[in-house]
Amino acid sequence: MGQSHFVGQSGSLLIAGNRRLDIEKVLGLLAGGPVIALGESALFEADHRSTLRDATAFGWLNVGAVFGSATRGLPDSVPGTPFPLNPQRIVAALGLDGLKSVAAATSLRADGEFAELRLRIPANGRRGFFRLIQIDPGESGPPPFVPADAVSFSRTRLDLFLAWQSLENMLVEISPQIGGLVRLSLDSIGKDQDPSFDFRREFLANLGNDVISWRKTPPAGHPPGASYEIALIQSPEPEKLTGAIRMFLRMVPPDLAKVEESTVSGRRVSSLTIQTGMATAEGGAAPTQTVAFAATDGYLVMAAGKRLIEEYLNAAGGAGESLSARRGLAVAAGKVGGFSTGLFGYSNDLEASRQSYEDIRSGKAVDSGLKTAGQMLSALGMARNLDNVGGWFDPTLLPPFADVEKYFHFSVYSGAVDPEGFTLKFFAPVPPGLE
Repeated sequence: MGQSHFVGQSGSLLIAGNRRLDIEKVLGLLAGGPVIALGESALFEADHRSTLRDATAFGWLNVGAVFGSATRGLPDSVPGTPFPLNPQRIVAALGLDGLKSVAAATSLRADGEFAELRLRIPANGRRGFFRLIQIDPGESGPPPFVPADAVSFSRTRLDLFLAWQSLENMLVEISPQIGGLVRLSLDSIGKDQDPSFDFRREFLANLGNDVISWRKTPPAGHPPGASYEIALIQSPEPEKLTGAIRMFLRMVPPDLAKVEESTVSGRRVSSLTIQTGMATAEGGAAPTQTVAFAATDGYLVMAAGKRLIEEYLNAAGGAGESLSARRGLAVAAGKVGGFSTGLFGYSNDLEASRQSYEDIRSGKAVDSGLKTAGQMLSALGMARNLDNVGGWFDPTLLPPFADVEKYFHFSVYSGAVDPEGFTLKFFAPVPPGLE
């Protein structure tokens, strides 16, 4: 028997649902009957007060109630797996049973668009995944050395060593065999090169609590599809981090990756180049991606490509105009809690959208999407000829990006942790061309 769906009207209210009893409760509330309303729930009221009150639109989920009914029917084990797995233990280890509610809201304001996501999970109930992402309050705005032409930026105050320990403990709780295998693999790294080498001590224990990254528009000649991003990881001893990575790279077969060494502004730079795809049928070279890394004052620097890390090292961390000086950035940051919540991000939506828009307008993105969809359907045994789909619309009729760029500006987001849960806020100011 198929599922029933009900649609009706009571006064000016349109009601739709798939369970008659729920609809009857709504009708009872409208008639003033003795039915407990959602607004009387202490859990909902707490989220309404903190997140939903002034929203243009919002959604709310009582995760505890949903999870309670969903997990009761879970089996005690998963057959056919190499390691014993208990679904109920997995849920508990991930910490999902500690999540009480999720509230999401969006607001259209005179100065821009605002959105907020709230995960209510009290501190005394956090474990597993939610302990792993425990963000620490602290300076999280763009440092002076982040360039103004960054297309995106993020900074997170997360103790990476403690996060790794939480991940290990979570894996052990899910399956002692899997957790033990991970620990054994870590402990064996580099032992064939140096029996006294300890990857956990040299690498993991030297990870700090400040992760900074930004992305730039790739220069001409950069491999198509290859990332052009740089990241800095704070460390009390960055030289030990780079040494541990080099030790790990010695284990990589030479025919799978190319490792090179160079010196830039007095810094030792190592780079790893790997093949990321197959050579083209026309005989073209296979696509590759290069990752370069070096130790600087207090940070491990990693970049997608030698050129970007050379640019950073040669600038000595401070040349050129800084993103922090961008007009309107500080005001926008204030809308999401400022630069000291522990997580802050920025996106130059104007530049990020430019290339994507032109790819759609030229037809490249449509052709690529149809080709990928066709390959996926074929792999699933559902071969379909999608050649005619492209004729349903003509993206070349779209106006040039210069005609629509006034609708794009920039956006920011922040994340914070408090005793009651996690909050993620987003704000996009009104573009100057629309003010």
